[in-house]
Amino acid sequence: MRQSYWHSTGNLWALSLSTVIALFLPEFGPAEVMGGGIGVVIRATILVPIVFSLMYWTGWLIIYLTDKVKEWWMMSIITAGIERGIEHVANRRAKEAAQKAAKEAAQAEAEKAAKARESEREQVRQFMRNKGVPEEEIDAFIGSLAQQD
Repeated sequence: MRQSYWHSTGNLWALSLSTVIALFLPEFGPAEVMGGGIGVVIRATILVPIVFSLMYWTGWLIIYLTDKVKEWWMMSIITAGIERGIEHVANRRAKEAAQKAAKEAAQAEAEKAAKARESEREQVRQFMRNKGVPEEEIDAFIGSLAQQD
């Protein structure tokens, strides 16, 4: 039956602990045991669970940090897209507002120019009346000015 990671880690820690306890029993002094090839096995038995656990937690840390970086990256892309869309809409609305303002200003200018022309024609009409020009000639003259516009 296959053991889970935690069972394997627990077994390795138990083995390591039992090895450390055995090293300090009076029958197995460190000087006699650690000198030969068995010392390498004992040191490996002690270090394997530590290395195994460190590798496991390092793997989890890498996965966690990778997920956080991906999440941050996706949120940055989404936020940038939203900001770009808002900027686009604001620019379009500002352009439309500027066009409406320009159109209204042009209409106001045209009305002002028309009123100025009408005022000038009225002054010319008044001047011609004062000089005694007949009304038909004044109308003909003003009509010719209107056709030139």
